[in-house]
Amino acid sequence: MILLVVGIVLVGTTVGCGGGSQQGAQSQGGSEAKQSQSDKKGEKDAAKTESLEGVVARVMADKNHIVVRPKEGEAVPFKYRPDTLEVTLDGEEAEPDAIAKGQRATVEYVTTTTKQDREVNVARSLTLESRESK
Repeated sequence: MILLVVGIVLVGTTVGCGGGSQQGAQSQGGSEAKQSQSDKKGEKDAAKTESLEGVVARVMADKNHIVVRPKEGEAVPFKYRPDTLEVTLDGEEAEPDAIAKGQRATVEYVTTTTKQDREVNVARSLTLESRESK
């Protein structure tokens, strides 16, 4: 009878021990997932800023969207946030509503990927020269 009880206790203990190593693997996987998420956030924060010079070809202020055509190549669309976009017109600080078709523009932007896996150019700053300035 005592042997039977000891046998049951030993079997129960070894089954429980197997789960312990699996739990460790699961918790490691969880920390790897958290690390992966923080790596992605770090990549997002450290997005590479690029620059493009050209002429404003189209303005869609109601959609916070502009299109700039460089001297060579195709027109490039940009989205912007009116509250964070830094706009300079002829060397003076301006608002996004100062953007007009035909102005010379230098756009500093980052390229981000949307949830739908599309790349979007997001303007961070916009330096404009009015058509009359040159």
